[in-house]
Amino acid sequence: MNTRRNLLAGIGALGATALGWAAWRGVSEAPQLVRSAAAAGERFPNARLYTHEGKAVSFYDDLIRDKVVAINMMYASCAGICPTATANLRLVQKLL
Repeated sequence: MNTRRNLLAGIGALGATALGWAAWRGVSEAPQLVRSAAAAGERFPNARLYTHEGKAVSFYDDLIRDKVVAINMMYASCAGICPTATANLRLVQKLL
């Protein structure tokens, strides 16, 4: 039983180390990703869209140019994780 416990502790420590390394690596690469996303701004389509009030807008020119944007697409009937994810996005919106 002691061997099994030690094995599980070792696997847990290895997993925690791997997650820590992945998080550290992700943080160190974040500024490069932000620059790449900014450079990709020209790649967004400038499609004509209509607001809920019927106003015609251009996707890129009117809605996302020079802004930090999070686009969330969810399945409308999701009863699992979707309400929690939407609540988190509301908090993010308040912080912005």
